[in-house]
Amino acid sequence: MNKDVPGPRSQVPGLGKREAGSGKRLTIHDSRSTIHGRARITLICGPEAYLRRTHIERLRDQALPSAARVMNETRLSAHEDSLDRALEELKTLPVEAKGRLVWVSGCERLKSEGIEALRAGWAGTLPANHLLLEAESLRKDHALVRFAGEAGVVVWCESLAGPRLTAWIQTGLRARGLEPLPDLVALLADRLTGNMGEIVMAMERIQLYTQGAGKQDTDAVDRLIPVVREGSPYELTNAFSKKDSAGALRFVHELLLKGRRAPEIIGRIFWQLKQLATARAFLSSGRSPQELAAALGTPDFAAEALIRQARLFSQKELMRDLKWVLEADLKLKSTGMKERTALEVLVLCLCGLEPV
Repeated sequence: MNKDVPGPRSQVPGLGKREAGSGKRLTIHDSRSTIHGRARITLICGPEAYLRRTHIERLRDQALPSAARVMNETRLSAHEDSLDRALEELKTLPVEAKGRLVWVSGCERLKSEGIEALRAGWAGTLPANHLLLEAESLRKDHALVRFAGEAGVVVWCESLAGPRLTAWIQTGLRARGLEPLPDLVALLADRLTGNMGEIVMAMERIQLYTQGAGKQDTDAVDRLIPVVREGSPYELTNAFSKKDSAGALRFVHELLLKGRRAPEIIGRIFWQLKQLATARAFLSSGRSPQELAAALGTPDFAAEALIRQARLFSQKELMRDLKWVLEADLKLKSTGMKERTALEVLVLCLCGLEPV
């Protein structure tokens, strides 16, 4: 098993787990499970590109040997090719292989009529063939998610944060024969802002360095890790504390330009504010940074940084801000509001411009 791939993702609330193809309930399987052979459709979606690539390569290996892909694998783009082509490929007999694989990327742009055409034509496809759908971002009530869940499986590839990201980095370091020193783990998480693909490449560089008789310590490996590409979460919450709406908007616009999606950015904001609320509570009760570090599972220096920033907020402000973040997330998922607009409204609220 690839140790760089995290464990199960959550199910859609209110929907139980069923075997693939039951046609009754949306199925979201553990991303580590064997997909091909259990279902004829797999939808792999989510903002974390590294996880999407990892799961796609795993499915391709399960579906077709490398030698059979030339004649039996078809790649299409939902932006350019109609689903009619995909259906025709799925009706085609495989050539010296157990089945064909049709891979359609960019499925977040499929319109409802295309999804209905896929649903209508699905019964005429060959049972031996497999349809792989890839999307960067879809709401969990999207028609394509419903269809894929009824006929197959859905795998969510969402970025990790907090203790889950820490545990994943620790596992990745151990798998490469490296000691998961707390300062090293924190450096990887903070410097690369949760970008899992960048973190994997950094761990591989550290592994090569230590195999060359280099000493594994934070100062040495600091040179092997790229400079911050997206800024620190502290930079954004600093802007909130100073009511610097221009700086906060500039920060999130840079994240959007780098390909980050609004749900992921909102999740990062929520996680950071929740950490600050915990630090503020520890501060108010007179507890030490070391106790906070133990509670959060972070190095002492990270807990001290949290406490320094928590002093800039009252507990009431942080609870209010967390409420606004949850409301923004709900609005984004339920109203069809544009991602950039929802994010900008939230940032302005967090900078002191309350919603009307």
